[in-house]
Amino acid sequence: MTENETIHELPEKKRRKVLFGCLLAALLTIVACLVIVTILLYSCFDHEPLEEVARIPDTRHLESLMNKFYISSESKDSDKALQIMGLLMQQSMTLELSGEEVNALLEYSVIASRPYLATRLPNFKLSDARFKDGTLQAEGSYDTETKTPFGKYLNIKIRLVPKIKDEKFIAEVRHLSVGSGVVSGRSLQNSINRKLDTFAKSQTGEEILEVIQELDIKDDTLTITFNPRQMTMFLSKKLKYASDINITE
Repeated sequence: MTENETIHELPEKKRRKVLFGCLLAALLTIVACLVIVTILLYSCFDHEPLEEVARIPDTRHLESLMNKFYISSESKDSDKALQIMGLLMQQSMTLELSGEEVNALLEYSVIASRPYLATRLPNFKLSDARFKDGTLQAEGSYDTETKTPFGKYLNIKIRLVPKIKDEKFIAEVRHLSVGSGVVSGRSLQNSINRKLDTFAKSQTGEEILEVIQELDIKDDTLTITFNPRQMTMFLSKKLKYASDINITE
């Protein structure tokens, strides 16, 4: 077929070959798309959710953390009250936490956050959260409530480096996977940045930024600068909310 020749001007036999070639190419394209979609669905969905990990916080690391707040576990109750009052008088405080201390806090946080997440994100279950190799590692399962041959759960695992600086939330994504499929962190970074900017303007986001002035991670150490008084008020509010949920249930 020449450049100026249309398919209708071709001989019948040649025209059939061209039409057959076009149909075959279209069919192969459809089959290829179906194969790709099937592979994606197979790699993303699971029949079972991730198992919830129940860890008991190590009291040694919690005591070490309390000592950094200048509150000794061996002090009398009256002395502890004075130590706490002195702490709350400070406008700003900087602490360096080891990986073990961060994980002790995370273990408590995971337990406390599950009732909260159950009301806000009923289809999502946080199975575990750890601080390791200078990154915050979290994993959980999302129930799509849609039964497919590949399962109905999206099991998500993420590793990121969270930071707070200049009244902004920052999260550098190091790894993200859904099922056995790995998602490029770079492709999601801009989207995550936009969502963090939106979160910073929310009530909870503003409350956190009032509490935490700066958060940074280097190697296996987390450095946090915060307002002790605001921190106490914020935690009391959130713990009361979680307690109210448990009582209601």
